Amino acid sequence: MCKEYGTELLGSLPLDISIREQADSGKPTVVADPDGRAAEIYRKIARRLAVKIAESAKDMTSKFPNIVVSKNTEQLIRRFAPSLGAAAAEARPPR
Repeated sequence: MCKEYGTELLGSLPLDISIREQADSGKPTVVADPDGRAAEIYRKIARRLAVKIAESAKDMTSKFPNIVVSKNTEQLIRRFAPSLGAAAAEARPPR
């Protein structure tokens, strides 16, 4: 099936009735039997998936604006957001 969809197999679970029974009872295998073989396979698949997601992550930093704090920042805050200006003044450490 992976070849058909052009994707990588991250893992496979055994045909084990306990997986179905645990899921049907509301307890996932990793909770019902955390030290069991199926739970270890689930964790291994999850780690592989996390690596694949991390590898495919795109750098989006260019999409965000640059934030510059200058001497005029406090004056601008007071002018455009007076309530923030008061909070900023209170939060500022004494000189």
